[in-house]
Amino acid sequence: MYRITVTLLALLALPLPAVANELERMTVDYFELLDYENYEAVARMHDPEDLKAVREAFAFLSEAPDEFRLPLYERMFGAWASQASVDKLSDAEFFAGFLVTSAAVVRRSNVRNMRAEYLGQVDEGSDVAHVVVRTSAEGPGGEYSEVSVDTYVKRDGQWRLKLDSDFDNTIQRYKAAYARYQQRAARREAAQQE
Repeated sequence: MYRITVTLLALLALPLPAVANELERMTVDYFELLDYENYEAVARMHDPEDLKAVREAFAFLSEAPDEFRLPLYERMFGAWASQASVDKLSDAEFFAGFLVTSAAVVRRSNVRNMRAEYLGQVDEGSDVAHVVVRTSAEGPGGEYSEVSVDTYVKRDGQWRLKLDSDFDNTIQRYKAAYARYQQRAARREAAQQE
């Protein structure tokens, strides 16, 4: 009995890195904010340079015809959205609108009970850290689990989450959808001229 008591006391005396770890807290907060659908707060956790790059990558939408652009803006920013109102959004607000459409896709696929577990991190100097995260969720066909690495950078004394390379694929899908729209529009126009 004495040995068990001493062992428990020794364990309790150990420092708790899980409580002290800022990036662990941020990782858990990120997924909680997603769960609460607080997309503006999620966007503010990202690297401002990435948010600016996202905004620039979606610049093609400003030149798209209303028929293509406005339904997308409506899903992202609400029924009030116009090109003028979208132009006034901050980069974080614009990204939050993008997250709204992404979350709708997840909801339609019946994914639920999403959870994140911080597994550890590797620091790369004092301004870059790579965090290993296990995400899991329930969906059609059972439970899914994935381990990924998120990169954080320190900007102006605050840790910010970097977007991963998968996001580039997402932007390319939007651009491909617009290219298909342009092709259909060209075929309609050619058919009308015949």
